Amino acid sequence: MHSIKETKEAATKKYDLLAEKFQKLYTEGSERSSSGMKKALEASRSQLVTAGTFTAEQSHDFKRYMARDLEQTINEFQQLGAATKQSLSPSRIGSGALSSLVAILEVSGNALQSLGDKAKAKLTYKTGEITSAGTLHCNACHHALTVTTTGHIPPCPECEATEFTKSY
Repeated sequence: MHSIKETKEAATKKYDLLAEKFQKLYTEGSERSSSGMKKALEASRSQLVTAGTFTAEQSHDFKRYMARDLEQTINEFQQLGAATKQSLSPSRIGSGALSSLVAILEVSGNALQSLGDKAKAKLTYKTGEITSAGTLHCNACHHALTVTTTGHIPPCPECEATEFTKSY
């Protein structure tokens, strides 16, 4: 009989395998869009099920967790992009090369804005789910819970609530 700790550690390792497979497929692929990310994530999930690493049910849960974590990352980059656009504004800097960079960032920022808007509704993290490292903020009491490695989300240590938002 496996202990709960061993079971959770095994699930964490499987999540990390999915992340590694996704990264490999996405970086080797040619499509750099939300659609490309979804395709790489589904291919990763499918390959790991075929290899016997996951059950079909586990793979769907892990895929959902990974998609949520990716969407949160996109949201963080969206916020970074907006701040960068402001910082590198041509009116503030007055350089032709930097002006071109701002134009590129603006186009990228608009694409990230669209992805970020779609992601916001899906970014609830719940106790018992697996997530990558980052800071979870309790939706009830706003306590910050730092997660340093991939693992299962515990209840809030302050109020025992079970829903969080995340930042990196």
